[in-house]
Amino acid sequence: MFIITLVFTLILVNLSWSVPQFARDYNAGCNVCHTNIPMLNDVGERFLRNGFRFSPQDLPTLKELITEKDPRFLPFGVMIGANYKDKSRGNNLTGKAKLYLAATITKNLSIFGMTKDVFNSDAPNEPDFFEEKSSILYIQFVFDEQKHLFRAGLMSPFTQLGNVQRAFLDSGLTGIRISKKPANMNRKENNRRGNRGNRGNRGNRNMGNNQKGQKGKHRGGTYKSPLQNAGISNFKGAEYSYLFNNQILALISFGKPVSHGGNENQRGNKTQQTSNDDSDYQIFSGLRYIGNNFKIGLIYSFKKENGIENNAFLIPIEKNFYPLYLTSVLVYRDNDKKGNYLGTENSILYAINSTNYLRGIINIGKEEDRDTEYGYSLMYSFLFKNHVLLHLIGGYADPANSEGKSQFKASISLFF
Repeated sequence: MFIITLVFTLILVNLSWSVPQFARDYNAGCNVCHTNIPMLNDVGERFLRNGFRFSPQDLPTLKELITEKDPRFLPFGVMIGANYKDKSRGNNLTGKAKLYLAATITKNLSIFGMTKDVFNSDAPNEPDFFEEKSSILYIQFVFDEQKHLFRAGLMSPFTQLGNVQRAFLDSGLTGIRISKKPANMNRKENNRRGNRGNRGNRGNRNMGNNQKGQKGKHRGGTYKSPLQNAGISNFKGAEYSYLFNNQILALISFGKPVSHGGNENQRGNKTQQTSNDDSDYQIFSGLRYIGNNFKIGLIYSFKKENGIENNAFLIPIEKNFYPLYLTSVLVYRDNDKKGNYLGTENSILYAINSTNYLRGIINIGKEEDRDTEYGYSLMYSFLFKNHVLLHLIGGYADPANSEGKSQFKASISLFF
């Protein structure tokens, strides 16, 4: 049903006045709306909230930077690219593609859609075109000078709350495999000590207890950032936000969380799939204060999925020290199954110029009854003529009770 709805919408909106690839249609540079793709600046946030139109307060200052072509009949955008990761196992080179739809239907009504696919990947649960877990599709209605905004459909709950997610995308940390620390030497040593200090079954009992402890502490899988550990999902439902005096944004949403392939109950390299229960739901709420060169928020999420309840609190902070831009998110999670978690995710972006950027990420997290884990990455980005985006990324993850591991990633993306 979702595939039919998305395809029908793509055909229907082709007849409407639309903004599929904003830089192209407005003949503007990407830096008009973006600090560094996909991070949005203040102009970009207002553009998004206003239904893919520039806000009246921005048009006077942007009139020399943009050329609005009216009408626009191409509501589609395309991104294709390739990623290289220096993995010891599996496919090092993968392809990616995204299809975009963005359209203004009336003065107050607009629509946005995105779906993506990954090619030549051997990772489990990779996205495919037109699947719910790899797509976004929602309608948006805004009125009273952007004060009230309604959305309905399949969407991300973070979209209106700044760069909570955008600042950390393509970190170079996602997908780093967690390797267990070698336990054989420890077991031999404990066995030797047990046999030397205790005779008979006493030594074997000590060794067995230690082996159980080792098995419980060391888990397989991939490294997860603090935001991923928060357990907040995309959802199908409705969202309302109110903007007071262009400074305080209040948001609440309710819907059904979108499954990304189930829980990762690791047995070797296999992932067990779990199904979504019809009673699953997610409530997401947020407050955001927009000050002079800084923004601070408070986010709460409650999710019930597959019988497991997950509470999450986030405090996102953004500060502009141009040419430095800081984004920091404090994460607390209380999960029925996984217990408590406390972490912080920090991004420092340095704008070399309007097309070259450096970004560093520092992640610190601690799960209940486990050691502190860390993640670091450094990225160089280069944007060429608003159509080619290059990322060079080095990442290092040091998960709790596991061996640290580094990863190099290079990606190139073409926009049409």
